[in-house]
Amino acid sequence: LQSAIMVLRLRGLEQEAIAFTNENNFADMKAYAWADGKNIGAYLTAHPELGFIGNENGNFNANQVIDAQSYYKVMLEALGYKQTTATVVGQFTWDEVFTFAASKGLTKANVAKFTVNDLATATVEALKAENAKLVSALIAAGKITSAKAIELGLISAPVAVAVDSVKAIGNTV
Repeated sequence: LQSAIMVLRLRGLEQEAIAFTNENNFADMKAYAWADGKNIGAYLTAHPELGFIGNENGNFNANQVIDAQSYYKVMLEALGYKQTTATVVGQFTWDEVFTFAASKGLTKANVAKFTVNDLATATVEALKAENAKLVSALIAAGKITSAKAIELGLISAPVAVAVDSVKAIGNTV
């Protein structure tokens, strides 16, 4: 649950998730004692595109430690990639998470014992990923400015080009 909250904060969705109420929830979150946590579970159930889809029994396992494979899977989804499931044709399968993540530059937190530091490392890797979809989405949503993203090294500054002259050399060129 802590990992999910961090991802929701990163995407600017935490308050929306806390305020979300719905009877449809992960099986083990329906009777969750913390009301905000229960609401977050319902929000994640309603928004599988965020990458938190639960296990094969429909449980979220809110109080268990997330592993590197699960978190990289969520980061890949945050970057716009999809896991192939019975109902979705995506770019990677569960067994290919680490290989696909590595192809996108996400490798530093591929560890056996995933810690909060590894979670932070994987998150920064995703923010700096080659395609920068996540940072672009955050900028478009007004969650971070372009100047701050450039300052943090998450994206490159645009290159200004001075054009001296332009002339046609044909009707179509």
